[in-house]
Amino acid sequence: MRERYVMLFTAQSKIAVDLYCDKTASVNGIAGSYKMPHARDGKAILIETVEGEVFVFTKMHQALSIRTFKGRPCTGDCSGHEAGYSWAERNEIEDASDCDGGKSASFIEGCQIYVEENKG
Repeated sequence: MRERYVMLFTAQSKIAVDLYCDKTASVNGIAGSYKMPHARDGKAILIETVEGEVFVFTKMHQALSIRTFKGRPCTGDCSGHEAGYSWAERNEIEDASDCDGGKSASFIEGCQIYVEENKG
């Protein structure tokens, strides 16, 4: 049996979190792992679930959900990353420099992710 380290519940965002001594975690029942990037000052806990969702809990227990695309943080609905990735896939882009003319930074990053994943 794992020993529970701490349990948090944020009523405002309805997120229940369990942290265990073995650095595993659970966010609303979804397994994950956690780290404390600022362990000395105890200001934040970063949790990544097995589904790829990332949560940051501040000292005030405010949860921020950070969306990701293929492990990279993105803003909004990640549509820029998805569009760049899809474009690179349709056009069989092999060189990351071909992504540079993209419409936005997120489009370019999505394109670059495709290139990195498909290096031969």
